[in-house]
Amino acid sequence: MSKEDHSSNARVEKTVDCISPKNVTARFYITFADKLRDNESELNVIGVRRLSQSLLPVIVELASDVKWRVRLGIIEYVPRLAGQLSPEFFDKRLSSLCMSWLTDHVFAIREAATNNFKKLVEKFGRDWAQNAVIPKVLRLARDQNY
Repeated sequence: MSKEDHSSNARVEKTVDCISPKNVTARFYITFADKLRDNESELNVIGVRRLSQSLLPVIVELASDVKWRVRLGIIEYVPRLAGQLSPEFFDKRLSSLCMSWLTDHVFAIREAATNNFKKLVEKFGRDWAQNAVIPKVLRLARDQNY
């Protein structure tokens, strides 16, 4: 195979990766959630119930993807989603997922998870952090594996 053919094949593979069902689904839902944040958008009337039924299962699935960059994209998206949720709903449906990122084997994921909690505290407040996050982080700190 010539160098030009190899380069062409690499471009095709990269394009196919970009349009894989998971990537298309993730991009669709990120755009969908952005529309939910827009007060002028017709999608805003859908509400949290539909959001939890359609978007959260995809987030949970993508959050454990073998490709760390996919996980990173989901981590970076969570604070935007949190703006649409109450702290109670977030704690019930996404808190454990966010905590799991703190122990990911990829440093970039752990670092992003830490920054993610900073953004979440800004959204939900100090009391939320004291009650919902700090106790879990302290448990991790006492664990000999971390």
